[in-house]
Amino acid sequence: MRNKLILLLIVLLSFSIVFPGRANSDPNNETGKESKESKKVNLQADRVQQNKRKNLQIATGNVKFDFQENNVQSNKLKMYNDTNILVFTDEVKLKRPAETITSELIELDLNKDQLVAQDNVVLDTKKNDKELHLTSEYLKLWLKTDDMLARRNVEMDYDGQQIRGENLKYNAEEEEMVINKEAEIKEDEQWIKSDKIIVDLETGSIDATGQVEMEFEFGE
Repeated sequence: MRNKLILLLIVLLSFSIVFPGRANSDPNNETGKESKESKKVNLQADRVQQNKRKNLQIATGNVKFDFQENNVQSNKLKMYNDTNILVFTDEVKLKRPAETITSELIELDLNKDQLVAQDNVVLDTKKNDKELHLTSEYLKLWLKTDDMLARRNVEMDYDGQQIRGENLKYNAEEEEMVINKEAEIKEDEQWIKSDKIIVDLETGSIDATGQVEMEFEFGE
């Protein structure tokens, strides 16, 4: 019982993680109160260690971390208080309202609102109300803008298309996806290969450039 109380005390005193500059400076402002409330963190783990010299906390075993609309499960978590960076490792699963990511490592930079996943990355989400399934070895998401960068062994299924390449960039504002380095798109019995393929997710149009090779049915 004494060990459990000590662990609870460490969690309550140590784990206060915030997005800098988000809180309203007026304490009487209702918006400020809501912003302050939204910064609460809930952490559960089998063990928590604190390194005061490095301003670092380490949680291990059945880690469950809830922050705003982010829910993360893993077997290990390192929290760097000086930089507001969280590093989850070992069978990581992150759930957000619009997507789920699994990988062996997920790094959340709370100052920059950025997420990086590495090793056996799987992303399930939606674009234009259509299911998108992506696998790669590296994935970076900009959480504010919903932009995305995937690298190494990228494979994606979207709207009946199988897309492959070594580098994929998604611009959320323009709803445009750029695939390069061994880019390939397959749909039904047709396929396109080229150095670079641009896909407009809103219109479904495809623009392939650089050593384009195609196979498709023409006429009857």
